[in-house]
Amino acid sequence: MINIYKCNILYISVTTKTGGGPKHIDELMGGLNKHKFRIYAVAPDDGEYFEKWKRYCEEVYNLELKPFRLTQLFRLITYVKDKKINIIHSHGKGAGIYSRLVKMFVKNVKVVHTFHGIHCDPSISLAQKIYFYIERIIKYNTDAFINVSNEEQIQALKLKFIKPEKSYMIYNGIDIEFFKKYTFRDEDKKRKLGLDKDAFVIGNISRFDSIKGHRYLIEGFSMLVKEMNNAVLVLVGDGLEKAAMQKLVSSLGIQDKVYFLGNRTDIPSLLSIFDIFVFPSIREGLPYALIEALAAGVPIVATNVIGNNELIKDGMNGVLCKPKSGEAIFEAIKKILDNKALCDQFKKNGLKYVHENFQLKKMIYRTEQVYINLL
Repeated sequence: MINIYKCNILYISVTTKTGGGPKHIDELMGGLNKHKFRIYAVAPDDGEYFEKWKRYCEEVYNLELKPFRLTQLFRLITYVKDKKINIIHSHGKGAGIYSRLVKMFVKNVKVVHTFHGIHCDPSISLAQKIYFYIERIIKYNTDAFINVSNEEQIQALKLKFIKPEKSYMIYNGIDIEFFKKYTFRDEDKKRKLGLDKDAFVIGNISRFDSIKGHRYLIEGFSMLVKEMNNAVLVLVGDGLEKAAMQKLVSSLGIQDKVYFLGNRTDIPSLLSIFDIFVFPSIREGLPYALIEALAAGVPIVATNVIGNNELIKDGMNGVLCKPKSGEAIFEAIKKILDNKALCDQFKKNGLKYVHENFQLKKMIYRTEQVYINLL
């Protein structure tokens, strides 16, 4: 066993843009015991987290990892050797391919991999089929797998992407006490955003990507405004699909009802103005946005997909609806409208569920234990 107080750990990500994976890494970096771990990171300088990670890291090495290139793999191998890395923790499938290949050339390094959602269907394309078989092979170069939800772990086992004896399920965690400060209604925030005092706010926080299902939320909202004139939709985030969604909003004639706010740093206070939080994803890992909405006491409508349905228990702390359906989202929203008793029940149960399962300290402690057990 090596001296734990001199353990060098390397985090690998193919992006530093706003999203669940980079946020998860940031939380781990901030919470790890600095007397036990010396932290390094390899990722491209393409987002806000590149600079943020410098708060915790000995070095954040700028390396473009998409698309996969052998030149980048050998640069990564050299970096691991030069920095005497003991543990590599890769996040997401692209980073996971690099980390497991590195182990072929650096035998003494331990590799931990977190999927953050398994989005694989070999029937879709040749590329997906190739990835499917790559995962089945490189699992043998993995010392520990971390799944962020029970359903993700079940799916990974079914696909034979992981070895059960090396697999751990560790929920994402947040600073719950921080979000509980924002369980009150911030009417001044509404005013600052240019919203009417009596506006009924439907909110969403996620990057604009086709798997996030914004199209179906917008379609469902367009049905709602026909019955509820004071309803507005607030969309927080950026991404490749944003322009297409803005075009869809205009084609539906609801541009004066929909607010695109871009990426924001004031998420807790934004949650405080939402009357209903809608999360219409088609696929998920274990979304931070839903955990934070639960912690802020916001009534939630979410699609019934892996990740979402581990956080939202239909009728207990929110409403689940079928994915890829604007009408289903519209009907789910209507279940909550003007039902204060149901909203109060969702808030109470949601806060309890988050407190019991999604504490940041618990996530960090359990991840540290995975590292320590490998040394």
